[in-house]
Amino acid sequence: MRRFAYRVGIATATVLIAVVLAGLFAQIRRGGTSELPGFSLWSLPLALTIALVSGRVTRASWRPLTQGIVAALCGMAIGIGWTFVGWFLVGGWMLAWDFPVLYCWAIAGAAGLALGTALLRASAARPALTGFTAALLPLGALWLQGTKPQPAVLIVYRDHPEYDAAQRVLDSVLTRPYPGGGRETKWPTRSYTRIETRAGESAALIRLDRKATGDSIRAALANERLVARIVDTTLPR
Repeated sequence: MRRFAYRVGIATATVLIAVVLAGLFAQIRRGGTSELPGFSLWSLPLALTIALVSGRVTRASWRPLTQGIVAALCGMAIGIGWTFVGWFLVGGWMLAWDFPVLYCWAIAGAAGLALGTALLRASAARPALTGFTAALLPLGALWLQGTKPQPAVLIVYRDHPEYDAAQRVLDSVLTRPYPGGGRETKWPTRSYTRIETRAGESAALIRLDRKATGDSIRAALANERLVARIVDTTLPR
């Protein structure tokens, strides 16, 4: 009965860790999110898996530190695996969350299994925590990197009564013919979105892979008469 209670606690902690990480990320980048209840449900299969395998991925004969590191790495692998299962089930919708589910589930899986190892093997509590921390430092750094805003440029066009100024600039300056048909952006950009400013001006918002790309775009449009101005900005990842 005691071990069952431990496993329920492990599953609950795994869900809570995933949801807290997701909520923190969404709060930092978007000012909040309404997707946490749904994410909690999606995290349940991961949590149940972590609870079931807790205490079974290590050997009692191993040194406590080794148990902690192995448990954290196995939990991380389970979290990553569950992310790919979600991708298989719903495809690209798995990228539509307001937060990086891969990082949240990988960290929650590692933390949950390290906690499970500590609870079910009481002598391994402190080494399990040490192993968890050591195994997750690189992933934590990646997660913090993901909270940084992504560079972007806002291009405001001068409207022309006879043609679409934004489309003309896109076709003549920002893109080139693609061998298979259609056109492709000349620079490594994430997206090109047509928008309208609050003042009613035609504009395009271009999400960049790196700030230097914005400098290249600015240089290419330096003498373009149809461009009113270019504004550097940032967007959530």
